[in-house]
Amino acid sequence: MELRKIWEIICRRKRIVILAFTAIFLVVSIGSFLVRRFRPTYRAKARLFVSGSRAVEASLLEGIELEGLEELTLTTSVTDNPMDTQIALITSWPIVDKVIKKLELKDKDGKWLRAEGLTKSSFLPKIFPVRRLTVKQYEKTDILEIMGQSGNKKEAMEIANALASVYINEREKLSRDELVELYEFVSREIDGVEKKYTGALTELMTFEEEEKAVGLDKEITTVIEKMAELDKQKESKVIDLYESRIKLRTAKAQLQKEVETMISAGVVSESPQIATLKNELAERETSLAGLLMELTDEHPDVITLKRIIEKTKEDLRRELKVHQEMAPELTALEKRIAALEVNLKETDALIKKYSQRLLALPAKEYQLAQLQLSVGTARDIYSALLKYRDEITLVSALQFCNVRLVAPAKLPEKPAKPKILSCVVLGAFLGVMAGLGLGFLSEYIDDTIKDADDIKEYLKISLLGTIPLISKKTDILLSKKGKAYHAADAYRRVAHNIKMRPDEGIKHLLVTSACPGEGKTIIAANLSITMAQNKKKILLVDADFAKPDISSLFNLSREPGLSEIIVGKAAMNEAIQPTDVEGLSVLSSGEYAADPGQLAESERLRELISELGEKFDVIIYDTAPVLAVAGTVVLASCLRNCMLVLEAGKVSRKVIVHASEVLKNAKAEVLGVVLNKCRRGKSSYYYHILSL
Repeated sequence: MELRKIWEIICRRKRIVILAFTAIFLVVSIGSFLVRRFRPTYRAKARLFVSGSRAVEASLLEGIELEGLEELTLTTSVTDNPMDTQIALITSWPIVDKVIKKLELKDKDGKWLRAEGLTKSSFLPKIFPVRRLTVKQYEKTDILEIMGQSGNKKEAMEIANALASVYINEREKLSRDELVELYEFVSREIDGVEKKYTGALTELMTFEEEEKAVGLDKEITTVIEKMAELDKQKESKVIDLYESRIKLRTAKAQLQKEVETMISAGVVSESPQIATLKNELAERETSLAGLLMELTDEHPDVITLKRIIEKTKEDLRRELKVHQEMAPELTALEKRIAALEVNLKETDALIKKYSQRLLALPAKEYQLAQLQLSVGTARDIYSALLKYRDEITLVSALQFCNVRLVAPAKLPEKPAKPKILSCVVLGAFLGVMAGLGLGFLSEYIDDTIKDADDIKEYLKISLLGTIPLISKKTDILLSKKGKAYHAADAYRRVAHNIKMRPDEGIKHLLVTSACPGEGKTIIAANLSITMAQNKKKILLVDADFAKPDISSLFNLSREPGLSEIIVGKAAMNEAIQPTDVEGLSVLSSGEYAADPGQLAESERLRELISELGEKFDVIIYDTAPVLAVAGTVVLASCLRNCMLVLEAGKVSRKVIVHASEVLKNAKAEVLGVVLNKCRRGKSSYYYHILSL
């Protein structure tokens, strides 16, 4: 669409555009002011610092010569995870649900709020004060920003602070639970090793006393010491393996909070949960394809299955997102466990190798070596486990939480929403869009002929000219020095285009319209005045028996007129009346005819048409609308030449086409159309516009 055409549509529909813009702009602007005044939205922000707590612990432990104990701290600390993972964890339903219970957040029906309702983004919180909390990374730092939102400023602050507090407590509890489990495992190992050590020592002392055994040679002693060292290493690796498995289980438990399903052991990159969801999705899509072969899309079973498929897809997307964030850490833990298991096998192989060397000893020496090995190994392991348990106790006392509150939420001083300036700009934008949209929509729906371009595009009829809009009904004749005087050029163009010259044979012209009220009578009168001013003898005949107006326009008597001549009550010369315009005469309609169609079909009318043609250069007939009165069609068949008057923006294209077809069926030649009441800027055909 050309820019000129677009601008013409906007100008034509400016009232709708302005009204829509004004309505939308005022509603949004005033509405935002009222919402801010009576239902404001408050926001409070708290900030959590995700610190490297293991580095702090390592520095403290190094000062007391226990620098190796940093391995006992939580491997799954938040510093090892992407910040997106921590955001997913802090907004997971178990954490948010505890916040809801802590603050007793309920809806208007007294029911507990759902965790999804508090964290899920929607359009309502952008307009109305809805409870909501969001968590995001603060400017690419190690800080998480928690924002609480509510219609109550105090509640907004409490939501932010409560989420920070609950999350910190959960992190501390998770760390403590790991250490407690590890402590209990080591304590059980100590009890077992202590029994082994006591038993082995008793057996050694009994053997030496009964067998009068002497010491072993140096080579055998070295082998025993080496085997004792290997046993000690094996025990240490068993503890390390157990600790790694605890951490793996903890990491999977964190992942479980988000996906609400247990992830089974195995390679994390091949998550059973993801595989299960994919299989379910494939099965349900196959079922849907089968149903669609028998049922329509609107069937309840099809609709229900589609909803289940969408829910499965949503679960799969959520699982993939969280799994993608957690998978690197879980994979690293599993690789560590696999490496420890391989290392244990190698240690067992070395122990078996040294055991083979002991088997080569004589029976008494072999038994002595075995007893000394058991005592030494148990003693070393027992000592190491006691030290290890003490270290766990110390680390538990020094355990730092990786997350700490650095900036608690404060009571907001002023509403955060709605923002008046933003709403005003939004209202202006929406108003423009709504105004233009309604304007173009009304243009699309409106199928009337509005300008000359429409005639050219939609109608197969020539355009004889356009007449500007005359705002008042006074001074509408060209013979008077009123506003209509400035439209004379438009009428001269119409007269020229229909070639109303006697030498070209057009003597009788019927002026009609498709519907009433399109201005045909005024155009017929002014066209007659224009032709009379060219020194022609013009007769204007009022043949609109249903609504005769010609006599009143020229301040003439209505009787006698055309109807009296047809019925024989008056002669032609008696009925024709001169006017103030030189060369212009008028034949009024006469008395109201009960049956205008009968008058139009009379033989006397045909004779009168012939007589008038001999006396005047041009005779113009103002008739009733062609679709309203059947007599107009009869008269058109007698006169042959017709001119159709259309009011811009009033009559639909279908009606105009129907009117032209009716005239053509009557064997009348439609010379063209005159577009009446045109406004400024309508098209290149338009002329001067009269100011209102």
